[in-house]
Amino acid sequence: MKKNLILLTSLIISNISYSQNNDVVIDEIYSESIEKLKCSVIAGAANNQLEDEERDSKLLQKREIMYVPDFVINAGGLINVANELQGYDKEKAKYQVEGIYYILTRIFDYALTNKISTLE
Repeated sequence: MKKNLILLTSLIISNISYSQNNDVVIDEIYSESIEKLKCSVIAGAANNQLEDEERDSKLLQKREIMYVPDFVINAGGLINVANELQGYDKEKAKYQVEGIYYILTRIFDYALTNKISTLE
């Protein structure tokens, strides 16, 4: 069954992310909502996406929902600003930002191998 890609901000409250099968949910997640989620990934650039990171990341892990840590997904903006302060080199910044993919891959692999959440 094809799933929906849901793109939300923390300012939008939508039942669609809970009532349909989704690939990715990008939203602020409250603990009581975790049991209702029908997605495989939670990823969003908002800071503090989870109400209680320690508790909620473990709940998501038990449900086999991959949580993309906000501090990793936000790294691209920081990398770009750092490059601007050093004399902007677009190709260097792009190369460094592309490295986020490999960092996330390592985080996911480590979490899955060790049966821990992506925040541990």
